[in-house]
Amino acid sequence: MTPPRPDGLPDTDPTGSRFNCPECGGPMARIPRRLIDRVLSLVRPVQRYRCRNFACQWVGNVRVPRGGNEPTDRSPL
Repeated sequence: MTPPRPDGLPDTDPTGSRFNCPECGGPMARIPRRLIDRVLSLVRPVQRYRCRNFACQWVGNVRVPRGGNEPTDRSPL
């Protein structure tokens, strides 16, 4: 989960995410899902993310609750 800003204001970054990269701990951004991700979402809903840190380049899926588009505090798959 992304730590709160020190000034207490909400994060205004539209590409911000509640998740941090499992590799480097940096912020992640949602990206379009692949066909296989959409098929997987029929059984277990997932969203696709990539690390915004250019040096890291982690890409993967994060499980989300059924019926919701908002990410949760669950760990990446």
